[in-house]
Amino acid sequence: MCDYRIHSSAEKAVIAGGSAFNIKAKSLRLGDFDEGETRALLEQHTEDTEQAWSGEALAEVWRSTRGQPWLVNALAAEVTDTITNRGQTIEADDIFSAREVLIRRCDTHLDQLADKLREDRVRRVIEPLLSGESGSEALRVDDLQYSHDLGLFRLEPKVEIANPIYREMIPRELLNAHDEFLPLETVWFVEDGMLVMNRLMKAI
Repeated sequence: MCDYRIHSSAEKAVIAGGSAFNIKAKSLRLGDFDEGETRALLEQHTEDTEQAWSGEALAEVWRSTRGQPWLVNALAAEVTDTITNRGQTIEADDIFSAREVLIRRCDTHLDQLADKLREDRVRRVIEPLLSGESGSEALRVDDLQYSHDLGLFRLEPKVEIANPIYREMIPRELLNAHDEFLPLETVWFVEDGMLVMNRLMKAI
């Protein structure tokens, strides 16, 4: 596993932390990890601390993040900071719990992502995808490419929200309401079991 460091030209210093999952430094948009790279990063923690991941936990990190670098690191950091007993194997349920904490806490990356949802170029992509009103052929190519470059969507094998964490977070942000109030608040923009996106988007 490569040891990636950020070099500061201003201070002529290397920014590095004591954890494989240190994500305090300002992030850049990187390409997503593949499944093998995601597993290798997680196993670096095992090499450093001897704390193991179950096969189901490793699979769930990949499934939840689809290799999005910030999400992989944030999810791993949350679960390893919570389970401080290094003799305890990290299980899939621990990943589920950490995932919910990240979504509710809305750290910097997710907060910035939420801000992007207010941009017209992004809204024009989200609206038809969430409502099911039309396929990707109706989307503007430049809007789609911009949203893809932000890491919000995957283009292959079909146009869809990039990963399960984003799929859960984006509707919550669009609703702009606390989870406990969602059943009450959704009545007026759900019709025949479908989101009425023009009503939903006006609520933002």
